[in-house]
Amino acid sequence: MVLATEYTLEQEVSVPVVQTAFKDYIEDASDGAIKVDLRPGGELGVGGALVEQLLSGSVHAVQVSLANLAAYVPAIDLVNIPYWCGDNQRYANLVTSPAWSDAVAQPLAERDLKVLFYYTEDPRTIAVRRGVDVTVRTPEDMRGLRVRVPGSAVLTEFCRLVGAEPVVIPWGRTLEAMNEGEADALDPAGTTLYTAGFQDVLGSVSLISHVPDAQVYVCNMTWFEGLAPELSEALEQASERAMAASLAALPGCREYAADQLRARGVEFYKPTAAEMAAWVEATGEQRPEWDRFKSDLAGSLDAFARLKQAADTQGRYTVDSP
Repeated sequence: MVLATEYTLEQEVSVPVVQTAFKDYIEDASDGAIKVDLRPGGELGVGGALVEQLLSGSVHAVQVSLANLAAYVPAIDLVNIPYWCGDNQRYANLVTSPAWSDAVAQPLAERDLKVLFYYTEDPRTIAVRRGVDVTVRTPEDMRGLRVRVPGSAVLTEFCRLVGAEPVVIPWGRTLEAMNEGEADALDPAGTTLYTAGFQDVLGSVSLISHVPDAQVYVCNMTWFEGLAPELSEALEQASERAMAASLAALPGCREYAADQLRARGVEFYKPTAAEMAAWVEATGEQRPEWDRFKSDLAGSLDAFARLKQAADTQGRYTVDSP
């Protein structure tokens, strides 16, 4: 089983990718019948390029940002609507629910993509580069900022709601673009910001917790269905174990990444309760501007309501949030 990821082995201390543990779990659950050839650190590519290799059958499983699968199942972009599944607990509730399986996992399977497990790198932030004299506390502080976005119409609408200017920049160019002043801010979780090398670029990180920094392990469905039943069951068991391990590792990764960022002069700001209420009022999923996205991506407002109910319903995991 060729398993390709975007993170090096050394980066597991700052991001809960649990790739070496997942390899061990698979080999253990299958009594060594599945030998995992782990290819970490973007060795075989990152993002959409990894998904393309997965679909071609040149690799068997990959770890990528969940956003890379939205091209195949647009409903995935619903997670970028603010303040309904941004915190870790609601995200875990959502992605392990039958409603999410019906809306996302099953349509992915029809595209030859079998979800193994989801994890999160914490809620996304607003991280501002050095040289921009603002710490984002309220939505008004976003006005006029040029914010890097990955081309998501949902994230572009978020920028519009707060008066920011969305700038579409591929992830592979984002560090360079921030260094060169093409954008003023970006939105990954703190764990991702450190792991991706932004510690010498940023001045401040605001923990507005609006949407999840959602990640996924996924395999080629045709390959999965070709496994003997006992081996497919072993892979399912290993995946369940790995998701639990990732969620358990998250607090330690968060603390390590934050310590490293602070050591390089990056300041963290946690909004007050009143400021968080202002964020929800200005950008939250209750706003009518999101209705067309809910209808287009979920199929109907009622379908979105079922997903929201799933996010609000305690699932089998209890997850720590910042």
